[in-house]
Amino acid sequence: MILEMFREDISRHTILIFSHADRLRRESIERFVSRQNQKVQDLVERFGRRFVAFDNTNPTNRDQVRRLLQKVDELLVLNENRHFTNKVTVTMQKAQKIVEEIQNEQRLVLLGRTDLVKRFGRRFVAFDNTNPANRDQVRRLLQKVDELLVLNENRHFTNEVTEAMQKAQKIVEERIQAETAERARKIKEEVRKMADVRWRAFLSDMNEERQETERRRKRIQRRIDQIQEDIKKEEQNVEPIPERLKRYSMSLQTELENMGRLEERRMEDERERKEQEERERNDLDIWIQEEEQRRLDEEKPKNLFSPEHIKIVTMLSMFILGIGATFAPALLAFLFPAAPVAPAGFAAGILTRLLAAEGWGFVWVAAGVAKAAVLTRCSIQ
Repeated sequence: MILEMFREDISRHTILIFSHADRLRRESIERFVSRQNQKVQDLVERFGRRFVAFDNTNPTNRDQVRRLLQKVDELLVLNENRHFTNKVTVTMQKAQKIVEEIQNEQRLVLLGRTDLVKRFGRRFVAFDNTNPANRDQVRRLLQKVDELLVLNENRHFTNEVTEAMQKAQKIVEERIQAETAERARKIKEEVRKMADVRWRAFLSDMNEERQETERRRKRIQRRIDQIQEDIKKEEQNVEPIPERLKRYSMSLQTELENMGRLEERRMEDERERKEQEERERNDLDIWIQEEEQRRLDEEKPKNLFSPEHIKIVTMLSMFILGIGATFAPALLAFLFPAAPVAPAGFAAGILTRLLAAEGWGFVWVAAGVAKAAVLTRCSIQ
């Protein structure tokens, strides 16, 4: 059948591949072929004895792939690097191109506008969403863009609608920037308050330590004063008791030594507290920066209308409010099959809520829709 379709020339461009080589049980494919009947012998001879065998149970065997590539190299040398072609292959290529064009037009017909292709100068491309790595479809789109630039002498499209939408986009961006700045200010204010609470708690602990040292100093001082008073009274007696005076003196010496050690300890603790305060202040400054950044990052996902989203909504609104108003529901259903069909006022509603008080401006935008027909010279659908 292959020979009947592609004629005799196909035999000069063909390599026979025998599968299930695992069943040969270590017998070479050449020996196996030599033992076959005359039909097999004729087949092998007709294709120049170019054949290889593949072991299906060992797909990781690179030797069999190497042998096949070697056969391919030999075939290229035999045919002087020319690929096979005849009327059948040329016809099939043309047919494939026609089928692709028909499929592209059929996808556009699904939008409900059979005149859409003609209206836009037959400028259309089709993208395979299941194959994002396909660069050919991107190349075709860029080619259409180049053709469009030549057609319009490198001028970009603009009218009252686009100017109004650009003004609306600027208002939205300014409002979002103001809201973002206000949220950042509140976040910083909250974090600063939390940092102040932590700092006051730290200072309170430091002051508590100082107060405890002061209380110990006062207790020792009271004992010293009491001992000195006892010694004075004892010395005023008519007959002082030497043993008592000796005990008082020893106790006084002990308390004075305690006071000296306490003072040394107090000075050492004070130096340590100052160093600790400095470390705590540095750690707190770092914590403030990290906490502010963390909260700002958590706020980002809540902002559904980033600058990129604004541009997307703006362009979609321009399309829906303009030339796409008549078939926007079908277009949205075509582009987003998993989502419910949205009415033509969908994008306008979004932007109106974004603009709040400025939403009345869209009445003026809608008034310019009638002029949007010139978009057909600057559009690729």
